[in-house]
Amino acid sequence: MIDRAIALHQAQSAAGVAPILTLNHLAVQSGVGLRFLERVTSRLVDPYRLHSVRKRSGTSKRRIAAPSPELYQVQRWLLEMVFSRVPTHAAAFAYVRGRSAPECARQHLGALWMLKVDVQDFFHQFDEVQIYQEIEHLNYSPLVSLAIARLTTRHTTKPQSWLPAKYAVTAPRRVQPTVYPAAQLAGLFSGEPTPEDEPWLPFTQGVRLGYLPQGAPTSGAIANLLSRQLDRELAAIATSHRMTYTRYADDITLSSGEEFDRHTAQQVLHQVRRAIRRHGLIPHPTKSKIVTPGMPLQVLGVRVDGNTSRLSKRIRQRIEFHLRGTETFGIANHAAHCGFTDALGFSHHLGGLIRYAFDVEPGAAVDYFIRFDRVVAVTDESLLPR
Repeated sequence: MIDRAIALHQAQSAAGVAPILTLNHLAVQSGVGLRFLERVTSRLVDPYRLHSVRKRSGTSKRRIAAPSPELYQVQRWLLEMVFSRVPTHAAAFAYVRGRSAPECARQHLGALWMLKVDVQDFFHQFDEVQIYQEIEHLNYSPLVSLAIARLTTRHTTKPQSWLPAKYAVTAPRRVQPTVYPAAQLAGLFSGEPTPEDEPWLPFTQGVRLGYLPQGAPTSGAIANLLSRQLDRELAAIATSHRMTYTRYADDITLSSGEEFDRHTAQQVLHQVRRAIRRHGLIPHPTKSKIVTPGMPLQVLGVRVDGNTSRLSKRIRQRIEFHLRGTETFGIANHAAHCGFTDALGFSHHLGGLIRYAFDVEPGAAVDYFIRFDRVVAVTDESLLPR
């Protein structure tokens, strides 16, 4: 058993991730109680709080599932020790340490033509089975892979109309690895269950697939992990047409600095949409477009039709609106007017916008910093970000 544990430890370390031999081993390393982890992985509890956030378009809402403090703690550990250590495709810029939205946009500087595709319901298309299959490639055991997949997905007892159709289906039982830790460590399990092994766990109420929740700290890195093959395929399409490809979560962009024509652009767009579907994702029906020369070319709020990145008109107007409001009415009053629950949260929001502007166009953002500092200087200290 000790030899088997050492072999697993070495194999997982060689894959670049933290060794996890059993669920109890994960509990000890993450500092979260074993009993809680057992209840989550058995789908006996739903440790998430669901709330809605209005999307930027204002026409629909985004469902955010926030994990409980205990689950958040183990997910943060898994993010730092497992998922952030798995290499991400060079074209993926969201949820990757050291990469940013402005850097993503700058890949397209000097573009003349641009293709933009948005993936519909990006996070929720990924389920626990897909995560389980990817985790096994990191040399984790079937039982540990199942545990991680369950700890990073949300299971609902009732159907949710806003989720993809596959989550509406229940099964009285689902295939589960039935490897007991001691047996596995001793190498007594071949990996192929026999009928006598009864590779099922019963659920009296039926069970639904767990979905990747938008709101968990691990979800962004997992989405990147499950999108690596898609990134490779889309990068190959871009290379074959001498284009640049990037993906920022569900925002896919291809651009060309050379002369193009609309027919070729439409062919490339068709190839991209077809590749997305092949990987089980759905291109948004109204958010795919071809941007031609002469039109404003921007990526993630950054103008890229030139030699340097510039702030988009929308971002400039948004910052100016908030700065004028705080200068005229004060932070607390303007925050309340804009629907923020407290001045501290609003000041973080505005400060983040200005830092983003500085990353994109430093010269234009200097004045924003000066004006923001003046407002903060006359604000009660209890309202300020620390």
